[in-house]
Amino acid sequence: MAIPKMLNLAGQLGRKKEASESRGARVKRSGSPIFHYSAGAIPATTGIEHLEVATATFVGYRAGVAKKYEPVDFIRVTNNSAENILIYINGKLVFQVPAGTIISNDLLGGIWFVALHNVDGTATSADEVKLELQRLPDSADMEARRNNF
Repeated sequence: MAIPKMLNLAGQLGRKKEASESRGARVKRSGSPIFHYSAGAIPATTGIEHLEVATATFVGYRAGVAKKYEPVDFIRVTNNSAENILIYINGKLVFQVPAGTIISNDLLGGIWFVALHNVDGTATSADEVKLELQRLPDSADMEARRNNF
């Protein structure tokens, strides 16, 4: 009787591996959910808010849920404040988001860390600066490169 139990256990392990592989393929095909983040109040001039994608708590999700989709490769910043915000991706200054504007970018490559720097003389209020992060589905070009090399 011990042998059938071991065979059953081996079958279950095989199914778990297949499910994990299919999730990876599904992420490549469909991308990740869109993760929404609302920044807190960012103090004037020297105020910086840091966001680590792997451990952040996104609206509607528990902390750390985005880790399995890392690195994300799309960011949209909505700045509803009256202050200009600098965006740093993985420690490098990437772009400025002027007051009252929305900027999107999907040409940055992998995004693991985001920092929001308020460069104006007044603080932003909580929820005035919002981020959307996502791992985009693979394009047809990416799929062709993967299959040909």
